[in-house]
Amino acid sequence: MSIISNYQSRKKIVDGEFQTREHYRGKIDYIKWLDPKLGQRLLKLYRKIKWKHLEETMSL
Repeated sequence: MSIISNYQSRKKIVDGEFQTREHYRGKIDYIKWLDPKLGQRLLKLYRKIKWKHLEETMSL
């Protein structure tokens, strides 16, 4: 399920499609399969995301 919304983050307007965290995790796992080193870097960034806050904000 995706949510289309405007979201202001660090004084920038993000306008576009927001996918669920599972969607992004699947993409990271695919990249990890192709390029393990890049996949690990992306996974570290993924784990830093405050998903609850983001999902609550995007559902408004």
